[in-house]
Amino acid sequence: MKIKNQKILKILTLGLFCITFQSSFSQIKDDCNVILKNWRAADCDNTFDPYRIKNRITGIETIDNVTIITVNFSENCCVELNPSLEFENNRLNLLPYTEYEGDYCECNCCFSISYEIYGLAQLNYETYFNGKRIEFSNEHYQVKEPTFEIYNGQEINKTNKYGFQEGIWMKFYESGEIKYLYHFPDQVLYYRSYPTWTKEFYESGALAYYNRNDSTERWFDDGQLQAWDYKYSIGDTAYKEGFALYDNHQLKKRYKEKSHIEKDTSTRHLIERTITDVFYHEEYYENGVKKYLYTMDTIFSWYNTGIIKEKEISNGRLEYNESGKLVKRIIHWSLNDTISNWNLSHSFYIEYLENGQIGTIHYVRDEVLDGGDSMAPSNHYYWKWNELGECYETPSEWTEDLPWIGFYEIKLPPTKNIRNAGQSR
Repeated sequence: MKIKNQKILKILTLGLFCITFQSSFSQIKDDCNVILKNWRAADCDNTFDPYRIKNRITGIETIDNVTIITVNFSENCCVELNPSLEFENNRLNLLPYTEYEGDYCECNCCFSISYEIYGLAQLNYETYFNGKRIEFSNEHYQVKEPTFEIYNGQEINKTNKYGFQEGIWMKFYESGEIKYLYHFPDQVLYYRSYPTWTKEFYESGALAYYNRNDSTERWFDDGQLQAWDYKYSIGDTAYKEGFALYDNHQLKKRYKEKSHIEKDTSTRHLIERTITDVFYHEEYYENGVKKYLYTMDTIFSWYNTGIIKEKEISNGRLEYNESGKLVKRIIHWSLNDTISNWNLSHSFYIEYLENGQIGTIHYVRDEVLDGGDSMAPSNHYYWKWNELGECYETPSEWTEDLPWIGFYEIKLPPTKNIRNAGQSR
């Protein structure tokens, strides 16, 4: 009887083991049968703010035992998507890639992937994305409780369910008078908005500042206009003009310029450049003396005494000291080498002594090497003179004619053996 009971116990134990094994095998089989059949990814989408968006499921449906799960998420702009999945212990982990591929750019973007998965239809599971739990949501950002305040029966300082500012916003002086007044767009759903216009008031109630999309104005407390900036467009050309006064009501600056986009299609990628032309740009010292003048063909600047400081010319620049004496002249030009076809840059940097004579000529030029196969940029050569007009330093490696011959701007005292005088710098 004892032996028979032992046999029964063994049979029951074996049966229990088989049931357990079959259950475990069934789970393994289910795990192995959850496979990614296909996937589709949408291109980078800037409709939403990638730095606020929450990763979420935006669509789920089952067709013929294939479950289609769509996930919206934020990722680096230059990512290369290669989706996969993991399924274990009723946990579905969707991956945008197994290992990151692509460049790392200085931006994020919003993406979506639709995973077509076989074997999920009859299973209970939790969904993860990149190892973090996600759920279905129609809200692209975290939802907050909307807020507002009441001022004279009017709703102000409103935020919507995403925390974005809407409508009229106000800030006040301690006296209760309005200091700032902002207007934000209504129904802001995608990006944090900026005011469509802004007003600032003196405590007296007088308008101090008014900013709109195309213009900005500022007033003194006596009502006189202190500054004005205006932007407008004619065709593809954008214009800007304006002025500003110092607190003592003297003119500080006035300007007018235009700009347009220039497109270069000579390369594989479209290159756009902004070209700006200045009609005039004037600046003044607080004492009323002109400080700076920029026009289409020249640039001047002055000391606050009215003495000229710098003058930009077509091929260089002249610099003066506070006494009005010329202390530096810069000359730029370029030449095309006919053999190598290199476009070579040349510059003279000429410094003057107290007596008005040239003290230093610093010559910088690009040079062709290897019979024209290469080019060495910015090679430097120096010549120096004392106040007696004696040349005491030249570049020992110089064997050519003196480079300033033919430049009427460069007037030197007669000097013998100029190429052999002194030592190289």
